[in-house]
Amino acid sequence: MTDLAAGKEAEDRVAVASNWRLVWWRFRRHHLAMASAGLLIVLYTVVLFPGFFATQDPERTDARQAFIPVQSVHFFADGKLSPWVPAIVGKRNPTTLRMEWQADVTKRVPIRFFTNGHLVGPVAPIGSAAISGPASCTARRPR
Repeated sequence: MTDLAAGKEAEDRVAVASNWRLVWWRFRRHHLAMASAGLLIVLYTVVLFPGFFATQDPERTDARQAFIPVQSVHFFADGKLSPWVPAIVGKRNPTTLRMEWQADVTKRVPIRFFTNGHLVGPVAPIGSAAISGPASCTARRPR
């Protein structure tokens, strides 16, 4: 008799529920829809707070560093959790006169989370030779 009473109670609850509540109950049972909703929330969070998730200032660019390859992040150094990226070294190819960038794994550039108002950033200053190679060490004209 209790199953019959519980079924009647659930039926009454569905009968008086609003359309939005019925849609929500159905949506909550669909696992792919819930995962997609979570992904949308994360993406909208990134869109609403881009300054926090940016890795560098969009107004500060250097055309000489435009073709530096993406570096992979290493999370462990010497058996400890210490995230780092390899330093980048650039040399000009004498034949093609193009800059060729390579990772120098002997030099480690430590990175930290939540630095300078960004999600991820280097410990050393952005213009240092350890991070951006010889292009940033050249003399610049005063403006």
